Amino acid sequence: MRGFHHGRGYALCAAALFLSLLPAAPAWANRVQSLNLGTTDAGTWVSVGLEAEAEFSLTADGDTLRVRITGAAPSATITRPGKGAVAEAKVVADGSDALLILRLVSGSYTYRAYSKRNPFQVCVDVIPKGGVVVTPDFTRTDGDIKLIVLDPGHGGSRYTGTATYDERIAEKEAVFEQAKILKKLLEEKLGVEVVLTRTGDYEVGLKGRCLMANEIGADLFVSLHLNGGSSSAHGTETFYLISGQTTTTRAAAMLENADFSSDPDLDRVTKSALEFILSDAYQTLVLEESARLANYVHAELLDELGLKDRGVKQDNFAVLRGTHMPAILVESYFMTSKREADLYTNSEGYRRVAEAVYRGIAAYVEDYDERME
Repeated sequence: MRGFHHGRGYALCAAALFLSLLPAAPAWANRVQSLNLGTTDAGTWVSVGLEAEAEFSLTADGDTLRVRITGAAPSATITRPGKGAVAEAKVVADGSDALLILRLVSGSYTYRAYSKRNPFQVCVDVIPKGGVVVTPDFTRTDGDIKLIVLDPGHGGSRYTGTATYDERIAEKEAVFEQAKILKKLLEEKLGVEVVLTRTGDYEVGLKGRCLMANEIGADLFVSLHLNGGSSSAHGTETFYLISGQTTTTRAAAMLENADFSSDPDLDRVTKSALEFILSDAYQTLVLEESARLANYVHAELLDELGLKDRGVKQDNFAVLRGTHMPAILVESYFMTSKREADLYTNSEGYRRVAEAVYRGIAAYVEDYDERME
C-alpha cells in the first residue's frame, strides 16, 4: 500500500509539472464588450465598447484602418457588416491587444480615432472628402468648455518636423508624447473630453486637423510644436492667428498659399465656409479669446521651462486659419538648441511641457468661466 501511495504522489507531481509547462492563457484585465457602427450626414462612425479605459493607436494602409487597443481582447472575433464608408468591421485578438480592422469602400476620406467615457468606448469617424462642412455655432449657451482638441504637429513619413540637433528624435515623436500626457492631465484634472488629431504616426493634412476640430464642435484647439533654426536660436514662443487683414484678403491668402498636392483635405473647405469662418465679427471674437489662451499657456511655459521669452505672437499658420474656436500654436523650445533639446526631449521634459500647457489651459478655463457668470 505504501508503494501505491508513492506512485500516486509521483503521478500527481508529474501532472502538476506538465500543467506548469503549458502556455498560460492571456490574463487580460480588459475586454471588448461590443462593436457597433452607423452613419450620419457627415460620414460613418464605429465604436468599440470596453470594460475599462485603454490606450489605442490608429494606422492606415490603403483602404484599411487598424486601431490597436492595448491590453484588451474579445473572447471571440466580432464581425459586423459594413455601413456607409465602411465595407466591413471586425475586432480580433492580437496577442494581449484587441485589433479593430476597418475595410473601407474605395474612396478618399478624413478619419480620426478618439474615446468616450461612461461607458468607455474607442471610436472612429470616417468622413468622405468633399462631404458636409459643419456650420459652427460659436454662441455658447451653457458657458462650459467641455471639448478640447490637441494637435500633435506633423506625422507620417513625409512630415517629421524638426529633428534634434543630433538627429536623435523627430519633432513628430516628441510632440506626440507631450500630447498623450497632456490629454490625460486635462481629462483627469479638468474633467473635459480631449481628442487628438492623430493617435499614431500617420499623416493628417493641415486642413484635416481644422476640419476635425470644427466637425466635433471643439471649444479649444491647441497645436503642439517644437522650434527649429540655427544652433544659437533658443527660447519659447506661442502663436495665435494674425489679424489686421480684410476678410477678402485673408480668404484669398488661404486659398493662394495652400499646398494642394500635400494637403488633400483642403478640397473640403468651400468658398462659402471660408467667408463664414473668416468673417470680421467672428475673427474679432475668436482672436480675443485666442490671445487670452495664448498668454496663459505662454506664462506657464516660461515659468516651468525657464527659457528665453520670445513672446506671444500672431502669425498666419495654416493649422490656425480654419478653426472655428480659440486656437493657439505652441513652440515650447528649440530642437536645434543642444541645451534645450537635451533638457526637454526626454520623458521628464515631455511631462514638464505637458504640465505647463495644462496649467495654462486650466487658468484660461477658470478665467473664462468667471467671465461667463
